[in-house]
Amino acid sequence: MAACWNVINTEWDTDQETVNFGTRQCVVIDSTLFDVVTLATVECSNPGLKSEPRVHGNMWEQYTVIAVDSYCHILTDNCQTVLKSFSLDSHPSCLTWSPDGNFLFIVTEGGHMSVIYIPDSLLLATMPLPNFSLPNQAVYITIRKDEVLLLSSSGALLRLSNLNLAELTTALMNKNGQKAQEIQSKMKRDIVDCLLKTKVTAATVIEDFHGNAALVIGTIHGIFLWDFTKNLIITGAPLNCLLRQIESTSCNKFLIALNDEGQLICYDVDFLLPVYFVESNRQFVLFELDKTAKRLLSTDLADTGNSSIVMRSFMGSEVEYRVLVSDFCYLMPSSTKQGDIMFIEGARDRDGNVMTLRIRKMAEGRPVDRLRRLIARGKFEEGLRFAQNFDLDIQQVYTAKATRLSQELSIWANITPEEIPSKHQNLIDTLDCITELRFVVECCLKCAPTSVDYIRNLLNYARKRISLSKNKDEENERLLYIMDVCNVQEKLDTFDLIYGPNLIQYWYTIDMKDMFNTLLEILNMEEMTSALILWQRHSVEIVTDPSFAEEEALQLLGSIPSNLKSTTLLPWLQHVLPSLVQFDSDRIPLVIDWIVRKAASLEITEKLEWPRNALKFADTLLSSLKKVTKSSDGLMSPLFDCIQDLNEIVVLYEQYKIPITFSKFTQENRLATIILLLNWLPTAADVGPFLDAFLLPFMRRRALDIDESIFHYILNLLHNSVSWWHNGQAQWEQIVSTLITYIRSIEVQARSILAALCQAPVPWSPTVTELAEKGKKLEHSLADKIKEEHSIVPLKTVLRHYNIHVFDLNDMRLMDCIIRNILKQQTTECLEDALTVARASNAISENDVRTTYLTSLMCSDKRDLIIETLGKMPGSERASCCRKLIFFIEGTVNSYINKPKPITQRQADTCMSYLNDIWENFKSGSSYPSDGCLNGRIADLKNVYRLMSHGVAIPLNSYCHVKQRQDALRKFCKILLGKEVMDYTELNRVAHLLSLSESFALQEQILSARSAGKDDVMITCCHRLLVCAEDTTMAEACYIAAQCLNQSSAYDMIELQSQLAAKAATYCANDSLMDSSELCCLVNLRHLIQKRSSAVGTPDVYSSISSLGVYQDFTTPILNRDIMKFLSTAQARVLPCLEPNKGSNSIVGLSAQIPISEAAEILREFAKECLGVIQVLRGCRQLMPALYLAYASDSLVHLMFLHLRKLDLVTVYNKTISKHFDELSSQLLVRVMTANRPDVPDMALATSCLLILGPTEGFKYLVDLVKRSTSDRRRVFYIGFLGRLLFKLAATGGEEEGFFDSVILRCHWSMKLAPFGIHVQIPPIDEMVPIMDTLVTLEDVPLELLSSFCSDFPLDLNTALISRAQYLIVSTDAANMAGRIPKIRDVLSRLPPIDVQRLVHSVRNKVSPYNYELLTCLCGILYELQPDALDIRTMLELLEFLACYERSVPPGIMEHQNAFYRLPGSEEWPQKRLPMYYQIDASLAKNIYYEEFHVSNWTIWYNSPSLLPINRDEICMMAVNNTVKRYNKDCLDQTQIESLFSKIKQCLDSISTVSRAAACAADITQRLTTSPENYYASDLHMQQCEKWKNESDPAGIAAYNKSVKVHQRVQTEESLAYFRLWNKRYETLLPYPERLIRSLFEDCVTSRRFPDTNAAAENICQIFKLNLVALKHAMMQEWLPMIEQYQQEEFYQPYGKESNGTPSDLSVELQNKQNLDRVICLLSGSDCVSWIAYLREKALNDEERPSIRVRALTALQAALTEDQMVEHMELHSYTLNLRIKVLNFLSRLEVLGLVYKEEEFELTDKADLIRALLQSGASTQRCIALAIDLATCNIIQDADIWTNILEKVVKFNMLETAYSLIKDISEIRLLWVNPVMAPVWNLILQSPFKQNDSDVTSCVSALEMLWSCPILEDIDLDSLEKCVLCHDYPYLAALLLPFTRNTKRSDLIQRLQSFGSLQVLENKLREKCETFPYLNLITSLLSRA
Repeated sequence: MAACWNVINTEWDTDQETVNFGTRQCVVIDSTLFDVVTLATVECSNPGLKSEPRVHGNMWEQYTVIAVDSYCHILTDNCQTVLKSFSLDSHPSCLTWSPDGNFLFIVTEGGHMSVIYIPDSLLLATMPLPNFSLPNQAVYITIRKDEVLLLSSSGALLRLSNLNLAELTTALMNKNGQKAQEIQSKMKRDIVDCLLKTKVTAATVIEDFHGNAALVIGTIHGIFLWDFTKNLIITGAPLNCLLRQIESTSCNKFLIALNDEGQLICYDVDFLLPVYFVESNRQFVLFELDKTAKRLLSTDLADTGNSSIVMRSFMGSEVEYRVLVSDFCYLMPSSTKQGDIMFIEGARDRDGNVMTLRIRKMAEGRPVDRLRRLIARGKFEEGLRFAQNFDLDIQQVYTAKATRLSQELSIWANITPEEIPSKHQNLIDTLDCITELRFVVECCLKCAPTSVDYIRNLLNYARKRISLSKNKDEENERLLYIMDVCNVQEKLDTFDLIYGPNLIQYWYTIDMKDMFNTLLEILNMEEMTSALILWQRHSVEIVTDPSFAEEEALQLLGSIPSNLKSTTLLPWLQHVLPSLVQFDSDRIPLVIDWIVRKAASLEITEKLEWPRNALKFADTLLSSLKKVTKSSDGLMSPLFDCIQDLNEIVVLYEQYKIPITFSKFTQENRLATIILLLNWLPTAADVGPFLDAFLLPFMRRRALDIDESIFHYILNLLHNSVSWWHNGQAQWEQIVSTLITYIRSIEVQARSILAALCQAPVPWSPTVTELAEKGKKLEHSLADKIKEEHSIVPLKTVLRHYNIHVFDLNDMRLMDCIIRNILKQQTTECLEDALTVARASNAISENDVRTTYLTSLMCSDKRDLIIETLGKMPGSERASCCRKLIFFIEGTVNSYINKPKPITQRQADTCMSYLNDIWENFKSGSSYPSDGCLNGRIADLKNVYRLMSHGVAIPLNSYCHVKQRQDALRKFCKILLGKEVMDYTELNRVAHLLSLSESFALQEQILSARSAGKDDVMITCCHRLLVCAEDTTMAEACYIAAQCLNQSSAYDMIELQSQLAAKAATYCANDSLMDSSELCCLVNLRHLIQKRSSAVGTPDVYSSISSLGVYQDFTTPILNRDIMKFLSTAQARVLPCLEPNKGSNSIVGLSAQIPISEAAEILREFAKECLGVIQVLRGCRQLMPALYLAYASDSLVHLMFLHLRKLDLVTVYNKTISKHFDELSSQLLVRVMTANRPDVPDMALATSCLLILGPTEGFKYLVDLVKRSTSDRRRVFYIGFLGRLLFKLAATGGEEEGFFDSVILRCHWSMKLAPFGIHVQIPPIDEMVPIMDTLVTLEDVPLELLSSFCSDFPLDLNTALISRAQYLIVSTDAANMAGRIPKIRDVLSRLPPIDVQRLVHSVRNKVSPYNYELLTCLCGILYELQPDALDIRTMLELLEFLACYERSVPPGIMEHQNAFYRLPGSEEWPQKRLPMYYQIDASLAKNIYYEEFHVSNWTIWYNSPSLLPINRDEICMMAVNNTVKRYNKDCLDQTQIESLFSKIKQCLDSISTVSRAAACAADITQRLTTSPENYYASDLHMQQCEKWKNESDPAGIAAYNKSVKVHQRVQTEESLAYFRLWNKRYETLLPYPERLIRSLFEDCVTSRRFPDTNAAAENICQIFKLNLVALKHAMMQEWLPMIEQYQQEEFYQPYGKESNGTPSDLSVELQNKQNLDRVICLLSGSDCVSWIAYLREKALNDEERPSIRVRALTALQAALTEDQMVEHMELHSYTLNLRIKVLNFLSRLEVLGLVYKEEEFELTDKADLIRALLQSGASTQRCIALAIDLATCNIIQDADIWTNILEKVVKFNMLETAYSLIKDISEIRLLWVNPVMAPVWNLILQSPFKQNDSDVTSCVSALEMLWSCPILEDIDLDSLEKCVLCHDYPYLAALLLPFTRNTKRSDLIQRLQSFGSLQVLENKLREKCETFPYLNLITSLLSRA
């Protein structure tokens, strides 16, 4: 029978413990004394079997659970009360508590789980768990998030989810069993099997950072981390021993495990790595001894005789203390943080059996520790008695109790509403007992009660306790405490106004420390009223916070909702924006920019009210900002501009109905705005009134140039009507005419009229004609263009007739297109119309028109009309026209060649049919009928045209190049081969048409035939070549033919080859650089070997080699005879010979028939033998014989390859033997071609080398040789010749052949150009264009040579000729004039007419205008091409006159050098002016000279008296007059203006009569009135008058004096204008410079103008020779002292108004400020150092009055930068501000009769000084104001002082002072929230209602200030309410509703209803308080009533 442990003894006397259980134990831990005491005992009522009891237990706060065997006890109250005892089916395997401690879950080994509800000691349920009984009993159980996790030893995890314990607790508390059953029934079961499939011995649960749980399980294999939600093993570690127990730390970073060997292991959770080990342990418990340290408690097994409990530190594992216990001990774990250590100790009887279990604990033993423990347990009453009994500090108990009560009253605490009042009162009573003020205040501030009333009560209580504190030592702390409390009260009032009754829902979520973010959150919710309340009450706190920077300001503006209407947003912004910029002017640009953008956005968001709404929006906010900003006009200028723009937009919208957008109106391009506005006008009659009333003022306000603006609009108008001149009458004529009347500038008028005339429709209307007449009369250079425009009206008429809209007289291409369109009619009338157009446009000649006309007729095949037209033309004109027609025919033929289509063929046939007639007409009309160049071009044209009939297409430009003709012949040869019958006659004909020789044609045909394999054609061509005519290409042709025959399959060609070689040697040309014998040696050796071997019949190597016989130095003794025999035998065996009657399956030798495979082996052996012989020869340096042997061997082997291609022998040969032949050939080739020998190199040997190398390798070596042989032109030629022949024979063509052609060609040209000093690079890597550019600059180079150069190289001959002509023309001077003119004519005669015209026009400006002969030549050539060009004829007549012009004065030095006759005034006679201004005839009118007199050319006439009978003075005066008349300031810069007046001065100095010179200078001064011309003119006038004065003439002296005054006046005006200081008022002060200087300083009001004012004053003093220092000193003495005014003050006034509120004379303060600004201005001059020193002396002089010192310092502070202040004053900005402030106070004290020195004032206690002021001068308001300033400046917080001051303020009703005080302390937080300021607030709030004459606006403004009051709790609202109700506007008392609470609010509403119904009240409020921002809130409060 099992033992039953059901007897519990809780009445145990701990003092008797020693009697029964031995000595009491005492332990000291960290200086704390602990006692080990017994709490209770458990005994067995039925001993049963003698066995050790099994104990299991756990603790939860005051509850303790003990299970002994199968009996369970639940105890409480320190184990003194037994809640429940019951038996289980078996011993518990695990148990756990719910998170709230209300439920206990016990799982037994028999597989049952029991649930106990602890508050009622109720056993809820016992449920069986079949899978969790022995041997798979439960290992671990835990509860988390309404889920029970139960793990068995088999690894099965039971998850009981959806277990809502909170609802279950509520149901059980309410005794609702049914609900409890429902909750239990909803529980879900889920079993998860662990993947490890091993036995689990221990487990625990841990959580990650995200709160996700995982199980740590110990198995027989190791320790693992198991994510049971995903059934995933995260990590693991192996173990050597089973784990019995696992616990995790509260931080979830470490695990403590105990294994079967008694070893404690600490693991790291992340990697399951062991941290440390502790040996010999039976059981362990983790617990917290205090808040900072964890402890590890375990039973020690190390000493079996003395069992003990050991406490260790957690990480260090050091033993802190040890308690001896019996050998039977169980440590009690806890599910919460435990304060006591509990364990169960067994007592054994005599037999060693455990009969009694003691429940023991360790607790504090000293009174202090005991008290701390009582306090920690919340036993405050017991603790209070304990403290009193032991004389301990009872404040500890009170503070702990207050803290506990504060926590229990917290809104987050679980407390019922019924308990709150009692606990709150208990808290207040407890706080009354606490003496520490700091704790009381902090407790009141930190407490978080459940209602606003409790919060307010606590804050009031804190203030009460602070006010009761009279300890002077705590004065500073007391002030801080009251500020903290008042801060919270202020915020409480703020959010009470915002949220009202719902405040408690938001109070604890508000960020009290960051009101800015709270404001943004409210704005994001678009609660504008709430945001305004917050801002109005805390704006200063927000904007003065150091963290509130520009980014935060932008964030605030960006958070303002954009979807609100402006009417809703405006009242809010009126309060927010001013306070945003009030304390920091740097934010003004941000706010202004936001206002402007917001106003502009209203155009889209509120389109119906636009633009009035935007104007009201911006104007209202500007007025609000002006109230708080000073001297910020510059910063707010964008807003001023915006308002001005909006005003103008309103006018446009409402008066003119012009709906222009804001962006268009304010765009930077103001001209575009003007264009838009004028375009909106409906009729032309509206233009004038609109300009007068709106547009002209608009432009003046924006400083626009009115003339230019109107001109740009005219241009825009005309641009949009570009073709109106063509369509008829234009609508803009009247508009433009009206606009031009508003233009004042003659320049702009002329341009506008000209632009209008250009677009005016033809024929002109009277309006346009009137404009034209007006433009002709203008004294401007454009008047002639206006006349010209008038003259082309007939032209426009013609164009309109042909429906042509666009023309440009200066655009040749456009006018040419117009003429062509007209000429398309192909009638005589259209020709006349085209000629009319051509005459109007000087850029196109009549000859070109006729040419175009004739070309169109030619294309239409109208022969009769062409002949008729040509017959009517003059001879020279007909020749020029025919030349152009010939070039047109050439173009037609080229088009046919390039695009051979039927249409182009017909055009070419038609044009070629006219060629002979046109040529005859050319010869009959040309002065050069035998033009060889043109005649040759016509012959080429005919050849090209005829070649098309043979299928050869070559353009004429390509026909000039030989290479391209040769390419065309090659193509024809290939075509000819394709025909069935060769037509050699056609070949000769085509060669003749291509200007190529017959031999070259046969050569190309032979090459083509060789490529095509047509031996018969090749042989025939060779025979024809032997009998053809001799020419320079015969030698090369014969040689190539002979070589080609070697490659043919025909036999017996040796004789023909010999004949060809002999002829090649016979007809070798000298320029080929090739010896005739060498040509005979160049034979293809490989094929010659085959031919001769077959012929002789004995194919031995020796005979084959000796038969070559072309080298005399190659003799047989070189080769060993035996070697040669051996090779001959080998050759005889392998020499191939195919028998025709047998197949090709065998090779038959001369000696025997051999199979192919055997022949191949023999051939390979033969090749090796040959290679061995070659190596021997190479070793003996016998390269030539080695080469020949190699060549012979290689030839034989390759012949065999024709039948052995498919064998591997070919590959073997190519890889092993062939490369040796190639190496030998390349070495010999380089040696032959680079040998230093004077004769021709061994070309046959080189050919052999190249044939072995092949084309690819051969090309590479030849190119390298060319580059290495550039210095030897002849050797390079040999290499090129050899290469070209080789690659012609190889038939590769392409790049290689072209390379060698280029080499040969460059060799020829290198020798040809060597006499001219031109070096041609032989490797064809450079371009020929630079060489051609050099050739054209060499006059000695003949044109034929230049033509041949362009033909050989593909260059454009016309370009070369143009360059030659341009060079000759530009470089022509007097020295080479005679020889250059014929050359220029010769070059130009070879060019087409169009090129000649373009060339002359391009170089015309580059030719000196005084090179008359050259200009005559060029113009003569142009006149021949264009005989009807009037401008050219006029220029020729002018040049004829100039060439005949002579002067009596000989030319100067420079003119002698150039030998040109110069026209007088060379700088002023550009070639473009003469034909334009004057119709020059045979003689030059005298008026021309008068017109051309100018200060730049007058000296020519002045120094040539015989030229014209004109007086010299008259010449000078006329030059000056013309210069002034033509003066155009816009075309000159400052340097040019100075140079011009220097010339005018020189001209005036040359006038002999000084009076006339002075009069002329005076005339200049009167005519040139603009700056700086007037200044220069007056200076000239004064200089001329000074000359006149020297003659002692009274008139001269008077003139001089007058000129000096004029010059001084002009200088002064110039100076003032330069510094932008000129105005009309100064004009009367110009004669009085002292008064003018004083006026400048008096009128200067802006600091940015100070430097300009000083500079202007300095200039004026220099002009009038005044002493500026004396003037400034006098003004400094006058303006530095302060103007003081003493006024009698009345203490009492009849209507309660403040006597000092508004000074009787405002000009005193204004005058003082203006005088100080003037002093600052005086410091901004160049002499500032002396005046700074002067003011420094004044400021630092202690003997000076403080008022003067403070003004001197203020002036220096404003004028100097911080660095300058440090330099001059040795004061930093902070020190300077303090000093100014001190001196300001001293000045004010001095006025009151209290004289202090600075040191005395600094040492004086300011509080005592204020008291003295209040006592001595309390009757004067000056004293009160000074006391207030001292108190605020020094932040005096003495309540008595402020009470005294404020009593005086209230007594004297100093309302303005009160307002100023509130404004000053708004930045001083200590004073702003101080309740002592309540009287000031009461005065401000009540004063309007105590005055009978107060209007409703002042009353509403006063009540509105209540919203910003930080001390609402101290405001006398009752008195204020009475004042309002007794006033004329009693209904305004409704504005107090938000500040009243509970019954007071309802009482106030009842009183208001006595004045009318609520609806009436609302109507009155809306009528009188329209702008009140919180009106909607007031009406909502009324409506709720």
